[in-house]
Amino acid sequence: MRDYKNLEPSRFARHRAKGSTYPNARDRRKKGTPFPLVFIFLVALGGFIAIIFWNVPRIGEKLFHSEYFRIERIDVVGVKRADKDAIINAIGMRVGDNVLETDLQKIKERIEAIAWVRSVKVSRELPSKLVISVLEYDPVGEMRLDGKPVLVDRDGSTAPIMRITDEYPVFSGMESPESIVYGASLADALEKAGIAPHDSLHRITYDQSMGYAVTGKNGAEIRFGFPPFEKKIERLMMVLPDVLSRGAVDYVYLDFEDRVVVKNRE
Repeated sequence: MRDYKNLEPSRFARHRAKGSTYPNARDRRKKGTPFPLVFIFLVALGGFIAIIFWNVPRIGEKLFHSEYFRIERIDVVGVKRADKDAIINAIGMRVGDNVLETDLQKIKERIEAIAWVRSVKVSRELPSKLVISVLEYDPVGEMRLDGKPVLVDRDGSTAPIMRITDEYPVFSGMESPESIVYGASLADALEKAGIAPHDSLHRITYDQSMGYAVTGKNGAEIRFGFPPFEKKIERLMMVLPDVLSRGAVDYVYLDFEDRVVVKNRE
């Protein structure tokens, strides 16, 4: 009969080496958090959350009825051409209302629907101030787009208007967004260079074969051809004093690479 007393432990048998720190089941049970403490903690946490939710409506009610958050000032900045009374009405808030009750997004949308307004920033300055910052269109021209009158901004964007006013040069021949952008950049560059303010221009035209031309209210025509316009404007500034010294200008052609063609009126 086989003697089992002298058998060596199997190398696959589980054993705990001497000095090992690996905990056994009994050790883990001893080191775990007692169940009553966990239960007490969860109950306390639930009570704390319940108290918060119970008091939130009361806290909100006190905030929205507090004199501390009453509007004392409504500042509207950046308005030059837009109807300021229409903007005040679009805000929908008055001095004495609670500043926390303002719906900033709705105020922004209502004001941006007003003529001449390009974009709006609405902000609260707690505890008692509402600030409306308006960015208006800065037009350099007018035109008809799809049969409707629009303003042309300096960056070539457009905004609907009631009618063509002749307050700005009329853009014609420009149908694509790209052609409008180039026309606006030409008008902007001429104004910034001090050559032709927008109120001195009658028309800016675009022709697919001839490019861009500007006609002043005095009847003089400056033909620029196709963009870029920077170097052509520099050439114009160089010859303009001499051209004007000869009298009224009939036309100036800058659409040549190596020369400027000028004709004075007789």
